[in-house]
Amino acid sequence: MRVRAVRGAIGVAQNSEQAIQAAAARLTSAMLARNALTPKRIVSLVFSLTRDLTRANPALAARSLGLAGVPLFCLQEAEIEGAMPRVIRALLTYTGGK
Repeated sequence: MRVRAVRGAIGVAQNSEQAIQAAAARLTSAMLARNALTPKRIVSLVFSLTRDLTRANPALAARSLGLAGVPLFCLQEAEIEGAMPRVIRALLTYTGGK
């Protein structure tokens, strides 16, 4: 079995539950579509958030997209001086080609 990974990132307009959930859903949907992935091919999905995003967990948005059986993990990024604010990043591992 071949395991591959893709990553993505999205800016979030503000630190609100609605903005975080909408951005996470958009990011996850784009990653799935661009890589023609179905939930059963996904090994895991890891989200990171910058320290200024505290109102919601992006994994909830992924669950709402049908990834209920996928292992999801969310963590806070290291605080780097000068880094872009309000960003969600994702690392998605999956099996198969492409």
